[in-house]
Amino acid sequence: MKNSRTEKGGAPRRGNLLFAAIALLLAAAVVEAGARALLLFKESINERRTPSSAQGLGPHKMPDPEHPGNFVLRPGVSFTFNELLETHKAEGRVLAVESMLEIQRERGIDSDETVLAINSLGFKGPEIGDDPLKVRIVAIGDSCTFGSFIDKLSYPRSLEKALRARGVDVEVINAGIPGHAPRNTLYNIDKLKALKPDIAVVYIGWNGLYAEQIYFGLSARLGSAKVVRKLINMAGRPSDPVEAALWLYKKPKRPNPRDPRIKTVSTMSVSFMDDVSRIVSEMKSAGSETALMTLAGLYAPGAAPSEEALKKGHLPEFTDNPFVLAALTDRYNKLLRETARKEGCALLDAASWSLSEFVPRDDFFSDSVHLTVSGEERLAEFVADGIESSAREISERKRR
Repeated sequence: MKNSRTEKGGAPRRGNLLFAAIALLLAAAVVEAGARALLLFKESINERRTPSSAQGLGPHKMPDPEHPGNFVLRPGVSFTFNELLETHKAEGRVLAVESMLEIQRERGIDSDETVLAINSLGFKGPEIGDDPLKVRIVAIGDSCTFGSFIDKLSYPRSLEKALRARGVDVEVINAGIPGHAPRNTLYNIDKLKALKPDIAVVYIGWNGLYAEQIYFGLSARLGSAKVVRKLINMAGRPSDPVEAALWLYKKPKRPNPRDPRIKTVSTMSVSFMDDVSRIVSEMKSAGSETALMTLAGLYAPGAAPSEEALKKGHLPEFTDNPFVLAALTDRYNKLLRETARKEGCALLDAASWSLSEFVPRDDFFSDSVHLTVSGEERLAEFVADGIESSAREISERKRR
């Protein structure tokens, strides 16, 4: 009789367990569906968002009047060294202030010298000339092309000086815009093509890499895990963009060459590669000889970062390991080399070149991606070496 009662009671208990399991699975499915919907909604909001000065554009940039969500340089503004310094101080840009003061000490910049001007067409530097005999070169990119706020020390201006010193009459237009990813550059592509440059140098990708949505482990597959990971990443993060950037810059770094995430980023696809390919093809369609440049970063693949590199570098939200960023950059550079081959354009392999030229490496970087003034000057010489022959041939054709 005892066994009979146990058997009779077992069926309801098993039924209850089965019901609970089904309810748990349904709840998990609802949570997962909700998390995925939330992620899609956030992505759509980010696509439509129009940056404003409150989001850290600064006085030299403004929302793009033609493309909501994009931003451009503000035509016609100029700043002396002191005006720019005071602006950075007022906006709480601690690192920019430190960098400017260091450059002033090293290069003897006068406080009343006009160091930054945006011309009437919205490009950093002087007004564009109309001499048909000059070889026109446009440097396309982000803050690494825009370079130092002290324009005469930026890589495009140093490139212009280097080629003129070699006897090639060139005009270099700095079309770099801080914060731009390749998608932003495509909004401006017609404006760039209208310049009718003889040569276009494309040096872009850091903002895209830092903004990549990369998840590891369970969060790579489940939307709910992605939401949890985002909440963890946001914990303690300031809402102010400038303070948030500084917070991210100071995030602790944990170098680990055996991190399994290195393998993940070493084989992943990069979401904006089609945008890079289109920039190249569009500039080629405008008749420009186009060169694609790889990215040289502070953290090199397989190389242990120095203490100074760990101190000055900064990492994306998705990792605290410099080796992961180095592997991701290396992956992107491999894809850039493939893109140059497919598009039939010149390759300026700054990443490979920098391994022997930037020694010790941390002497030439102000953070993980931006070069010091001496680094920009060396990069300019490297680019000059790569395009001098083409520029000289174009110049000779113009003068026939």
